Amino acid sequence: MNEVVEAHEVPEVQHALNINSSESLIHIVRTRRLNQHVKIVDEDYFLKSIVSDIGNDVASDSIYDYLEKVLNLNISYSSKSITFEPFDEQAYQLFGDVSVAYSATVRSIVYLENTMPFQYNISKHLANEFKFNDFSRRRIK
Repeated sequence: MNEVVEAHEVPEVQHALNINSSESLIHIVRTRRLNQHVKIVDEDYFLKSIVSDIGNDVASDSIYDYLEKVLNLNISYSSKSITFEPFDEQAYQLFGDVSVAYSATVRSIVYLENTMPFQYNISKHLANEFKFNDFSRRRIK
């Protein structure tokens, strides 16, 4: 799926990106497969005022390559939240028949170097195959 939507159609995204209801967003849904089975469903929303268009050829390859090398955006950081959620209708349709109908859902807000949020991502992973790794470093003063 690759479409343009208005922010008021997706209140969760409107709130997360702190934008007004008439703001336009590019909405993309992609799947990641392994051995013919969907393992990850990525749903992205980009501010159309920052990213005017993402063609299907770009969406099927590397969006970030396009954002950074073609549009010259300076992507700086993101904030993430991980929850475990029962499948919704879309998850059933995309993941198909699975043994555990839960997803590990990672919601991210991505910011440009100037601290402006420009992307909201919902990444759903099969819960029974999800693994979270983290590396933290602490400085002692």
